[in-house]
Amino acid sequence: MALTGYDPSAVRTSIINVGNSYDALIDALVTKNQTNFVQAMGSVWACEQAKQFFRAYQIDIATLVLEVNKVYNSIVSAMNGAAMTLANTSGSTWSNQEITISGASIDLSPIKEDINGVKGIDLQQATVVLAELDTILSNVTSALESTLSAVSSSGFVGGEMQTDLYSAINSIKTKIETAFGQIKTSVNTAITDTINKYSTDASNISSAFSGGQSA
Repeated sequence: MALTGYDPSAVRTSIINVGNSYDALIDALVTKNQTNFVQAMGSVWACEQAKQFFRAYQIDIATLVLEVNKVYNSIVSAMNGAAMTLANTSGSTWSNQEITISGASIDLSPIKEDINGVKGIDLQQATVVLAELDTILSNVTSALESTLSAVSSSGFVGGEMQTDLYSAINSIKTKIETAFGQIKTSVNTAITDTINKYSTDASNISSAFSGGQSA
């Protein structure tokens, strides 16, 4: 016998777990990003260019977070709507299970025009901090995989409901991973180029000083 319907308890648990994975995703995109990358980079790179760079980065992350908020609201709304429809069909009731959407954003106060009067970059430490983006991407991926896991037993039974929900979330997972991956690649390129430029300038100036010539 193949039933078609829904398991209210399983649907509710699935939505709660979607909310937990959303929290983990925001923690990666904003909280860990703030502490492990932005704040850390602020202690090793300071100048007008750094402030300009991070203003653009803040906008990129804010845009991605807005999309994430929209997507997760949509997921939960769709699951609540499906449960409501099936509840009505079966003659029962359904109370919506909500998740809390975050208003968190990147704070640029750690990014300064100088560090103790010096404008520049710590070439070695900046490279170390830059590697934190790999960890952040790993955390983003882990959170998205948790979302997939949350809907793998969504409580919707019969037809293609479960398969279609999982497929839709998997597509969303790919889009969010790709979006942050593109931001990461762009940041990596820009900061690496900056590190190389400072290194080249320092070498040229050192050589000029050694030869008694102007740089």
